[in-house]
Amino acid sequence: MSELNNVSVHEEKSVTSVRSSQYDYTWEINNYSVWSTMVGGAQYSPVFPSGQDEPIQWHLKFEPKSSQKPTFASLFVELVVPILKEDEKFHAGCEITLENVDGTTILEKSFKSDNGWNQGWGWSSLIECEALHQAVMPEDKLIIRCKITANTLIVTETIKQNLKKLPEPLPSSLSKDYNTLVDGQK
Repeated sequence: MSELNNVSVHEEKSVTSVRSSQYDYTWEINNYSVWSTMVGGAQYSPVFPSGQDEPIQWHLKFEPKSSQKPTFASLFVELVVPILKEDEKFHAGCEITLENVDGTTILEKSFKSDNGWNQGWGWSSLIECEALHQAVMPEDKLIIRCKITANTLIVTETIKQNLKKLPEPLPSSLSKDYNTLVDGQK
């Protein structure tokens, strides 16, 4: 088998896509009325998702009395560690639901960041403190649900195909057929 007749074909394909991630998190605060009077300033939820190897982690920043409007509670969704450089952004959306222990919705809010997101987003005047206190009674439990959808990463993957060897061409009878045709016309 000569090298000229043996052709190797290398195939490669690259696929570029935006990787989307969804994060669902629930923070339950028992004895809300007592807790809200005891804590001072901003309170932070545990980090989610909780795995140490997660490239993107979030937390909720909740102020029972907003630093900007003390008669309101405030809530923010924040990246724990900024994953991007200062001038980079990624797109994200968030849905926040406040519920009481019965699953009754107290408040729903959402936002979508079309201009990009780097650090965090939220509401400094989420709900009046008194209205929130009344809504969680008599069980005195506040449930905060947070759903984040983020386009977090542009990924290009290269898929290499196995090396293919084309079969060696069969001996051709074209020249013989041509000679027969030409000689046959004489």
